[in-house]
Parts: sequence; structure tokens; C-alpha cells
Amino acid sequence: MKEKNKNLGFLFLTTIVIGFVIYSVVNHFNTINKSAKKIEYVANRTKYLELIDDGDNWLNKRDWYNAIFKYQKAYDLFPKEYDINYRLVAAYCYRCNAEFINCKEAKELLDKILNDYPNKQELLKLKESLEFEYQIN
Repeated sequence: MKEKNKNLGFLFLTTIVIGFVIYSVVNHFNTINKSAKKIEYVANRTKYLELIDDGDNWLNKRDWYNAIFKYQKAYDLFPKEYDINYRLVAAYCYRCNAEFINCKEAKELLDKILNDYPNKQELLKLKESLEFEYQIN
């Protein structure tokens, strides 16, 4: 009986030690994973801001194609950010108004963004300019 209690005690202690080791290992890997995700986020955020800056430079030169290209890459990184959605739709609208290219894309994206942000004045101005262009043609 004494031997049986000793074995049960040893089994109980072993189970607790193994459980603690497993918990520690899992916790360690979760910490590493969180750190990796944070590093990835910072890297993506830096790239996102660089792409926006490049897109803004192309937009200021009225090079709609390259502005849209850069903005699309930034959008792919953070598609829910309002700033990139606005810049992308603005570039499409400017291209449509200047070259009559990407008008369908401009209207579709503008409608989508207006659905999420119906009171943004800058979006409403883009819509007015786009509708004006569509009325002429």
C-alpha cells in the first residue's frame, strides 16, 4: 500500500512537472510569434508609408498610372486604411477625368468607399467631379 501511494505521488508530481514544461514551451512560442507579428507589422507599415509617399510623388506629377500602381501596392498591405482608399480612388478619378481611362474602376471603388464613409466631404467632391465627367460623355 505504501509503495502504491509512493508511485501515485510520483506520477502526480511527474504530471505536474510535464504540464508546467509544456505550458512554458507553448508560452515561449506564443511570445516569439507575437514578436514576429509585431516586427512584420512594423516592416509592412514602413513599406506602406513609402509606397504612399511614392504614389503621392507620381500623383503630383500627374502620372496617374504610376500613382495607381504604388497606391495599389499600399492598399494590398492595409486595405482597410481610409487614407490609401481615398488616395487610390482619387488617382482613379483624376485619371478618368484627364484621360478617360479607369472610369469604371473609379466609380466602383468610389461607391464602395462612400458606402463605408458616406459623410467624407473629399469623397463627395470626387463623386461630383466624376458624375460631371460622365454627363459630358
